[in-house]
Amino acid sequence: SYGRGSLFAGELFEFSSSRLASMGAAELSTYVYEAGRHGLRCRHYSEGAMLKAVELAPQMSPDELLRAWQGFVRFSRDRERFYVAALPKVQASVGQLTPQQLILVLRAARDLKRLGSFIDLHAQVCTELIVKMDELSVNEAAHAIAQCTHHAKYRAQAQGLVRAVEQRWRRTEDLSALRVVEVVDALETLASWGMKPLDLVDRLEGILIERRVELQYSGNVTLWVSAVQSLAKMEHADAKWPLVVLEMARDQHFVGRVSFFQQCELANALGRLRLFDEAVYRNIAEAIVSDITLFREDAQDMALVLWSYASAGFFHEALFEHCYDRLLGFMEEETLDLARRNTQQSVIQLAWAFALAGFHQRHTSFAALLDYAFFTELDSKARPTMVRRLMQLSDAVALEAPVAAQNCQFPEKLEDARTNPRARQLLSLDPVGNAALMGDLRATLAELGWQYNAFYVPDPTSSCYVDLSLEPQFGKKVGLLFPGKFDLVSSGLPGEAKPPQESGPLVLTQRLLRLRGWNITVLDSEKWSKLATLDDRKRFLEDIAAAC
Repeated sequence: SYGRGSLFAGELFEFSSSRLASMGAAELSTYVYEAGRHGLRCRHYSEGAMLKAVELAPQMSPDELLRAWQGFVRFSRDRERFYVAALPKVQASVGQLTPQQLILVLRAARDLKRLGSFIDLHAQVCTELIVKMDELSVNEAAHAIAQCTHHAKYRAQAQGLVRAVEQRWRRTEDLSALRVVEVVDALETLASWGMKPLDLVDRLEGILIERRVELQYSGNVTLWVSAVQSLAKMEHADAKWPLVVLEMARDQHFVGRVSFFQQCELANALGRLRLFDEAVYRNIAEAIVSDITLFREDAQDMALVLWSYASAGFFHEALFEHCYDRLLGFMEEETLDLARRNTQQSVIQLAWAFALAGFHQRHTSFAALLDYAFFTELDSKARPTMVRRLMQLSDAVALEAPVAAQNCQFPEKLEDARTNPRARQLLSLDPVGNAALMGDLRATLAELGWQYNAFYVPDPTSSCYVDLSLEPQFGKKVGLLFPGKFDLVSSGLPGEAKPPQESGPLVLTQRLLRLRGWNITVLDSEKWSKLATLDDRKRFLEDIAAAC
């Protein structure tokens, strides 16, 4: 026996490894199990036993087979031959396995999902776990769904298991037995399937908040980032954990503990949640700049980061300049594969972000970036977001940097991006930011008997519209914009009571409208609600017009 403790008997493993040929099925399964239990320091022993395990797999009982299965599971992809040999017998005994054994089998099936037979096994085990759901502890259920993060190859049973666990947990009053890593894994799995059970999610993130110190100083330094990533994928704008993360990330040393790509994911998650804190964004930017060469040549990570910064309207000079130089390097080396849709969309996103930062006005090389952004035609399957980005980009270049437009190899594509039917249709379908405020203004104007135009597009090439134009009333270009939740970015922590700041796209809209001669006022609900009487509102609107 190798014992149940954590003592490592190297001589015993060495002795046993020299006698593998004489081992029977029971002895070998125990040997493999113990070698696996000791992890990396016994990896070479388990590797040496693999061929013998493949030979003896048909002779092993189900329990012996699962002991060997568990011993090899940490490096299951490298022990594929054993799992293939063991598969028929394991599949035949799935109905007799305990929940713990089923979860063990599910883990290897997840790791070997590139093989169709293990996708079948994964679905079979998921079905059995759904049947035995009431036998699973809270922690076992967490382990089970951790093996079911969305993958295109998985069958419906995988999502069924995740949903069964979700329903079980919603009925469970006390989830405090969950460890923080299990909570983070559960959030990741739910988000991967597009599931948003916000009542359950709030309870799960409550556990993270209660154990903040444990999470903050965990050996797994990525957990806190993974949690906020999952909440961002759920678009849970009212989540509390991201606010805790903002406070934690004000410590530059803390941001530096996670990897470069985790820093990129953190920036993207905060952008998706429309959360901004200058100290946090500066810390992330400085950390990314220090490892700028790690940006991959498909430009996707860079695009996600700069989208977040541009959307927040925070143009960190060093970050944008270094990213611009890095992107030009990719272009000079011709490593950007524009035939790949993800790369094409990343280049468009980057050109848009750099335009928001004003690079098209101060870098003559921006014309080359336009060549890349407009090189490949967007097909009919292109996401509406990309069509809008190209429309806004071409509009900004035409109005703010006509020389860059002239130097671009595809001037006709720049013009078409603003005028093609799909772009015009998308603009006409864009909703007003704050529909309630728009309705209130229109009611006030009707009461005053004033003329106005709603959703007014200045010209056939404009990438934006004036929410409410008072030109018919005053004879001059007076316009109002009503920002909604996607036009404003939360700034700082709630207790600091900082006003939200305008998003980068909202600032761009104002720039483009003003270049067309419009006098734009951004009006929010709070400011309008303070005007209690009709006379107050009339005077306010007249003052706006008089100031033009």
